[in-house]
Amino acid sequence: MWWEKPKHFLNHRQNQFFISEFPCFFLDKIPCFFYHRGMGYIFDHSDALLYEAQLKEPGNRKTAGLEHRLMLRMLKPLRGKLLLDVGCGTGEGLLSFFDAGLNVTGIDPSRYMLDIASINLGHRAELYPGAAEDLPFEDNSFHYACLIKTLEFVENPRKAIEEVCRVARDRV
Repeated sequence: MWWEKPKHFLNHRQNQFFISEFPCFFLDKIPCFFYHRGMGYIFDHSDALLYEAQLKEPGNRKTAGLEHRLMLRMLKPLRGKLLLDVGCGTGEGLLSFFDAGLNVTGIDPSRYMLDIASINLGHRAELYPGAAEDLPFEDNSFHYACLIKTLEFVENPRKAIEEVCRVARDRV
């Protein structure tokens, strides 16, 4: 069938990924569209709008909900604590952290993603422009930090992880 094989396989900076214009299946059950621009990509205006639209698809919403419930189980956060979401994108993922009673800060290198996030969130989160590899926060500024669907877009994943560990005092 047409969804069994990705349209293209590429190897970019030793990270294999594919570009698919058709649905692929995550865990053989959840249909999703996958389009990977490669390391160091910052979403432009059209990609930010496309990403936001894809998040609203029922299958993608379900997947995102599962990811965030898993993240909350792993972090075991306490109400009122500070969380940094690195690569917060459109802010949709921050909603589950609000529901858990966390004070949330988001950072993303794309001003277009942050514009959408500020519409989605209103004034419920502090949003900052910036790269995961050079976080503009003091050491141990947050109790928790997370990177959900972020490392595949950063230029230097190792540096991003080092930075996140630097600014989070409890759990990453």
